Amino acid sequence: MIVRIVRGRIAADMVPAFHDLARSTVPELRTRDGVVLANVARQIVADDGEDIIFATVWRDIAALYEWIGGSDLLEAPAPVAGFESYLTGRDLQYYEVIDTDAPTEQATDAGQRG
Repeated sequence: MIVRIVRGRIAADMVPAFHDLARSTVPELRTRDGVVLANVARQIVADDGEDIIFATVWRDIAALYEWIGGSDLLEAPAPVAGFESYLTGRDLQYYEVIDTDAPTEQATDAGQRG
């Protein structure tokens, strides 16, 4: 599984519109083939804006590439209409989930590069 995390800040005057967008688009994203989880979380900051995290978990990299619509995972914005346009600054990260259900020696072998 692949975890995609986008972090950014929403200006105070944009918070209500961003919440509306998140509430209307994230439930639909959760129904997409290959999506295991999709959530937006917030933390209110001193200027009444918000720091947000948009986290998605994907079954595999192929499903993520299909959603992004290309192969440039670091530069392509989330294909959720206008979602990332609300962000001032953006930090994008990807993680591969460690298979905790695999037998110990299989998990160890998969993590070795050689």
